[in-house]
Amino acid sequence: MRGYYSDENGIEHTLGFAFENHPLGAFDSFTQQIPIGFTGIALEDTDVIWISQSAFYDFLEAFPRYEKNYKNNYQ
Repeated sequence: MRGYYSDENGIEHTLGFAFENHPLGAFDSFTQQIPIGFTGIALEDTDVIWISQSAFYDFLEAFPRYEKNYKNNYQ
């Protein structure tokens, strides 16, 4: 997956790449429920997994080791 944004002139600027089994997203956008500032596009056939905010927090409660990692890295 390629993450990019387009400037006011329509020129695309690559922010980075997400490789197989790695996420592409913005946790601040996800946790604050605000629009994300970039676009993700698949460069090959891709399965996209989507999770709601409430399901994500349920997951963290169910698996405390991931919650600790989330808090250490993203809060």
